[in-house]
Amino acid sequence: FDKNKNDSECLAYNFKEKNYDVDEINHIISDTKNYFEVVLKQDTVFALVDKTVSALNDKIDAQHKKLSTIFKIGKGMETAANKQFIFKEYPSQFPKEFIRKRMSGDIIKKYEISALKEYILYFEDVEKFEDLPINIQNHLLENREFLENRADKKRRKTSKWWTYTFPLHKEYYSLNKIWCSYRSKENIFCFDETKEYIGLTNTTVIFDTNDNLDLKYLLSLLNSKTLNFRYKSIGKQTGSGVYEYFENGVGKLPIPNIPKSYKIHKENINYLINLPHQKRYIKDKKLAVTTIQGKEYFITEFLFAKQRGYIKNYDGHVDLDIAFYKIIPFIESHIYIVLENCDDKRVVYGANLDDKRTLLIATNDDIILSVLVQNNKNLAKQIKNGRLNEVNQLGETTSPLTLNCPAGSCSKAFWRQTDLIQLLYQNLESKSISQEPFIALVDTIIASKEKIAKYNKHFESLNVDDKIEIKEKIENLENLVKSSIEKIDNLVYDLYGLSSDEIKKIEKN
Repeated sequence: FDKNKNDSECLAYNFKEKNYDVDEINHIISDTKNYFEVVLKQDTVFALVDKTVSALNDKIDAQHKKLSTIFKIGKGMETAANKQFIFKEYPSQFPKEFIRKRMSGDIIKKYEISALKEYILYFEDVEKFEDLPINIQNHLLENREFLENRADKKRRKTSKWWTYTFPLHKEYYSLNKIWCSYRSKENIFCFDETKEYIGLTNTTVIFDTNDNLDLKYLLSLLNSKTLNFRYKSIGKQTGSGVYEYFENGVGKLPIPNIPKSYKIHKENINYLINLPHQKRYIKDKKLAVTTIQGKEYFITEFLFAKQRGYIKNYDGHVDLDIAFYKIIPFIESHIYIVLENCDDKRVVYGANLDDKRTLLIATNDDIILSVLVQNNKNLAKQIKNGRLNEVNQLGETTSPLTLNCPAGSCSKAFWRQTDLIQLLYQNLESKSISQEPFIALVDTIIASKEKIAKYNKHFESLNVDDKIEIKEKIENLENLVKSSIEKIDNLVYDLYGLSSDEIKKIEKN
């Protein structure tokens, strides 16, 4: 393998069995048919996977942002004195406000937290030792020799001897969270909205720091077959099929940024297009109509009326303009270029209309100023002449908005046919994915698992007839959980644009 040659190949063989004798190894490494080609890329994880897996990973990644760039993610806190801070039984000798539940890999299950196993003493918000309750002071004083001889306490002379060594991310612990164990054979993430748990270094935690993406939507992706497949090429394998789930690995997972809901955006567009003619329009009334690259955009009554006023003298153009405005809520995945007006620095988004024309959305800060169709040749001239500056090119990840009509059935002037644009709107509305269905399915799973846990808790104390009835209820709930998880996986396949062959590869993995 010569890194200086473009035609160099890197081949690999995956030894799956535990034991091989010398002759077997010699036979395997002597036959190149046993190898698969590996594509290594600069600034990416060193993963020995074949070309087809690498190509599928690239498709899943697409242009999606990495988890670490859109949510705060980190490891649990460090005490360097677990025996002194952790209790198997509830430590009733201490005030309850200083007792938390310990999050650990043992109780982290998919979508749920199972039965509690340990408690932890927590007082990291207390500044002075004297402000602690006497019984906690006494407990710490009994263990003072060990606590003050912890490596970090000896190294940092200003550090308080009685606190955790590193209460990592304590400022985020008031937020909802997603937890996972730092080691696991598969993606297993649970949801925590209790504010009652503290995780230590054998956990990884994701905090709810993104207003645009719901934590339950994220949870559904993390537990999906698709991102479980993707993580196999990211996480470090430690042996026996176990992977490390540290923050730097989990943070590399690609997360599509989709709207929480299209409902409000559609309602606002309908309000605008049905706005009656009037002498004065409200200039500062902002109506949210779409989300592009994680940013919500608005239209005012005044600007919408002004846009229609420009074109009212052109036959049919008002209806055409309205038709294009109706598809604005679903436009993000079709944006292929981001431009900047060289004069006023305003941002213009270009959606791939039919590979010949671009639907341009001119904005100022978070306001949409206008929507218009531009011939691609004229657009290229504007870029070449310096009127517009190309900020970002996303062409490889977008698809044309044009309908997939049977040959010859669509007019060449598709973009001027309001009936076809209306049909396009209906298609986009039916196919566009928001966070809502993911969240609803996660709610169903969590609620069902909670009911199952309650039934199981008291199952043995029931009489025979009640056991039969409860067992049937548990089976129904388990089937509901299973079907909900399958629905999530299907939604995720659509979200990442996977083909039937790619889905088979993921499910086989």
